[in-house]
Amino acid sequence: MFRRRVRAVAQPMVFETPLQRRLRWRRRMVRLGMALSVLAVAAGSALPVIEAQPVFRVRTIRLVGCPDTLRTPIAKLLSPLLGHTLFEVRDQAPRYLAQVRALPEVKNAALVSRPPNLCEVRITPRVARYAVRAGERCLAVDVEGRILRHDPRPGKGLPEVWGLAVTDDQPGRTIPSASLQPVETCLAACEATLGAPPAAVELCDGGALRVRTQRGDRIVLGRLAGLENKLRAYLAVRSQLTDPLGYIDVSTPGAPVVSGG
Repeated sequence: MFRRRVRAVAQPMVFETPLQRRLRWRRRMVRLGMALSVLAVAAGSALPVIEAQPVFRVRTIRLVGCPDTLRTPIAKLLSPLLGHTLFEVRDQAPRYLAQVRALPEVKNAALVSRPPNLCEVRITPRVARYAVRAGERCLAVDVEGRILRHDPRPGKGLPEVWGLAVTDDQPGRTIPSASLQPVETCLAACEATLGAPPAAVELCDGGALRVRTQRGDRIVLGRLAGLENKLRAYLAVRSQLTDPLGYIDVSTPGAPVVSGG
């Protein structure tokens, strides 16, 4: 067998002019643009088909951060979203989330999609700060004055507030901040001086205050001015006493008055 010898032939070198390079680059960009356009049209035509696939239909709505007392009403509000695709839920969710946020005990609600068929609704609940006595009712009220619910008895750890004028005690209504300001000032002074909020605060005529401590002592504080000095006077007197007390009047801190139990 004879091998055919191939003789390399030198090819002449070709140099592009700047104009030729620009034309070649432009032709490539045109081809690329046409290819991307075809892909976009194909994807746009396929997207509705993809979105309608049963695999994307929402089967579960998970409530995150939701108190047990709110699970049933919130689940009922969100139930119309079940069976829709994630893409449909994305468009419909704002209307239903607005209804959830309108609940008295909800501060915020946000939707998070978990493909292929799970949604999370993250709930930020309102937290009760006071148990306001309004006639025979006990109102759970947050720090912004919003009435959250009616409780049969004060929640654990919530200071009772007596003597506060409440014109509308329905959940979702708001007690004016000016009405709650003396209560909040008193709670802050007790927490700073006594190390704990009082068990109860009573608003008396003329803006005077009385409190009942966690240990059951009744303290007459008088007006708001100098609350911390008055509470320090109470501590000084109480440290010298062992018998049960009726009350301690420290409305004049320099001359406290003690009444036996």
